[in-house]
Amino acid sequence: MGPSNPSHPLPSHPMPDAPPSCQHVPAVASYDVIVVGAGSAGCVVASRLSEDRHCNVLLLEAGADHKGIKALPVNLPGFYSKLQTGPFDWQFYTQRQPHTRNRVHFWPRGKVLGGSSSINAMLWVRANPEDYNEWEQKLGLTGWGWNTIEKYYKKCEKYRIPLDEIDQGCHGFDGPLGITRTGNGVVNPLTLAYVKAAAQYGLGLGKDGVTDANAPKSAAQLSPMGIDYNGHTQFGSGVSHTTVYKGDRMSTSRGYVWPFIDPRSRSYRPNLTVATNAHVSRVLFQGKRAVGVAYLVAGSSKEHIFWARQQVILSAGAIQTPQILMLSGIGAKEELNKHDIPVVADLPGVGKNLQDHLFALSPFLDSSNSAYRDGDLGLLINGFYQYLTGHRGVITTSPVQALSFFSTENYLKRLSKRDPMRPPPPPNVEIHIVPATFSAEVIRTLRIDSAVIEPLGEVKPNKVFNVNDLRNKSHVIRLSEMGGTVPRFFLPLVSLIKPQSRGTINIRSSNPLDAPLIDPRYFSVKDDLDDMVDAYIQMRGIIAIMCKNGFPLQEWTDQGIVDEIVRVKECSREEAFNSRDYIAEQLRRVAVTIYHPVGTAKMATDDDPMGVVDIKCRVRGIEGLRVVDASIIPIITAGNTNGPAIVVAEVASDIIREDLARQAFALARL
Repeated sequence: MGPSNPSHPLPSHPMPDAPPSCQHVPAVASYDVIVVGAGSAGCVVASRLSEDRHCNVLLLEAGADHKGIKALPVNLPGFYSKLQTGPFDWQFYTQRQPHTRNRVHFWPRGKVLGGSSSINAMLWVRANPEDYNEWEQKLGLTGWGWNTIEKYYKKCEKYRIPLDEIDQGCHGFDGPLGITRTGNGVVNPLTLAYVKAAAQYGLGLGKDGVTDANAPKSAAQLSPMGIDYNGHTQFGSGVSHTTVYKGDRMSTSRGYVWPFIDPRSRSYRPNLTVATNAHVSRVLFQGKRAVGVAYLVAGSSKEHIFWARQQVILSAGAIQTPQILMLSGIGAKEELNKHDIPVVADLPGVGKNLQDHLFALSPFLDSSNSAYRDGDLGLLINGFYQYLTGHRGVITTSPVQALSFFSTENYLKRLSKRDPMRPPPPPNVEIHIVPATFSAEVIRTLRIDSAVIEPLGEVKPNKVFNVNDLRNKSHVIRLSEMGGTVPRFFLPLVSLIKPQSRGTINIRSSNPLDAPLIDPRYFSVKDDLDDMVDAYIQMRGIIAIMCKNGFPLQEWTDQGIVDEIVRVKECSREEAFNSRDYIAEQLRRVAVTIYHPVGTAKMATDDDPMGVVDIKCRVRGIEGLRVVDASIIPIITAGNTNGPAIVVAEVASDIIREDLARQAFALARL
């Protein structure tokens, strides 16, 4: 008896058509393992499983590969800002967010081989050991603590940063992912000035990662490159570690897949097949066992099928993994019933527990003319020349050149009240340093202009609230409406990395081509906004030191917010600008995603009713189906999430290989 799903009759032909637009696919009926989604995690798990030459692996990707001249922006780090809204991006948008002035938020995700590792800012951040220890010790996820995780980070890393600039014994040097300093080791003067000023300010250098200007400072903290935040301590500031190698972006497709799919290569693996332009619409079941997937080829609504002899692994990311699960009949039965999707497994946690990081677009006018400017023709020509003659120069650099990690005092007080005996927690805030101006075109994609401007307090009879006037005075809204060249900015992006707010992913309909409903519920927990305000105040303190050190920077003030605070508080304009009220309103209007959604198919123990997968990444109540990507991360990590997604896949790959080997051994004994 073949697989069935009553709501979706299967095509009559059991063999895949292998249409011309579905790249690299031979007409093979089935594979041992099918991996859905060739992103940060999917490329890793497909590559690792195919190391066993007896395991035939099919890796499916809805987007294209990133080879050839059309894909040049993917491979050149300096073209990062050109990738959003293009053909390599899913271009998702959230529901309106009531706590961010009812804005719609733009959520780019990679639609290309390598997924979001092919369109992100290339930052390599392991996060904090306590992030992973919390998974194991607090949540009971055995085998997912730092003692395990650290080994797998070393396994995937190929560090090429000078040894005297990193902590000894903390890094890997032989893995598939090349990691360098900012990409080419060249650092903008503003970046170095920031790292120096942050150390002077004591950012993150006090007890438990708080700011303390009087704290003793190590040689690393005082060095030009700052701390190794992937080393012995995450707290403090340092020049970025990036997944850029020999001048090119080091996506997971480049590191884990490309070396093994070229028949002309010595490392070619005939048991690893990659299919691009294949949009998976659902998982196919025989009873409670996953036995294959249905997929659509770009431009067609006709379903094709691939069969899986042993495993289907979903690695479509925190947005589309829950979407595929729900379209396949796995999710909250009430939600599935709404769309007439027969229930295969009633798992209410699918699509819940959505977490994301936020940062604030806070431009500072740079009078030193040190900041790079997007669209500068001379910079671009020189950058191309340097790239072509030696794979170096500004276009081989991540836009984010330094990072700071620290904890706010109120955050530590809250955690201490809940658990006085807990170890020092991970940092709750981060600052991304971008010594460059994004173009008006890029800023428009952030949809800052979707904000609904409202009074900050009662409008008295003798006062005037003119929404159009305040909107015209809003600096970032005005920036997003500009054309041509924008001013030269330095961007210290204050970031919330331990949010308490939790959101949801839901399907819009039973049509797999309809984008899911994304509701991150930003700032729905007030502490999140308060923590960002605390961090913003400290960022201003560092900028003041930079100014004293000879780098004149001026915050671009939103005069409309100042007007409103003056009207409501009846204070001076200076008092209004320096108030927490100004910063909080600024954040409501300009905070945007850092592109780090996780948690929507979370890993949990059996006693957690909202769990979706177990510690072996197996979907509850289903045989032959696993999830391996950022959606299984139960609590978001303190830092950029590409590294954690990759390391999750590294750990899961060994778990799956062991299980497959055990099954093969058992069958051999029959």
